[in-house]
Amino acid sequence: SSLPAEAMPSDQYTGPHRLIVPTGRTHLTGGEVLSVTAMLLLKGSPTGPCVTTLYWRPASTQEYTNVTMTNIGRQVYQGAATVTQPTSSAPYFYYIGAKCPSIPDLAWPLGAPQDPQPLIID
Repeated sequence: SSLPAEAMPSDQYTGPHRLIVPTGRTHLTGGEVLSVTAMLLLKGSPTGPCVTTLYWRPASTQEYTNVTMTNIGRQVYQGAATVTQPTSSAPYFYYIGAKCPSIPDLAWPLGAPQDPQPLIID
């Protein structure tokens, strides 16, 4: 029994562009490195290379420090940040941004950079 062509699943992703972080960290112990993996799920192919960046800051400032994440293959990126232990109990915040030619900028978490991921360090 053969199905009509429109019933066959596609081998191409056709949904919205997404920046996925499989494991978003919310807690670090003092001296632990914030290590993050991010994946880009794109409809079609960008017209050039994507740049994915990890941003972080203590709650006491609005200025982010950043590092460009490494593409380890197939639109999977890894990045790490050395987050110093705060002198107070105030949290840190972080987010990931991705810029690809010909598609809108992407961010994780969804509301970033205005609503970044909180990170508690003790």
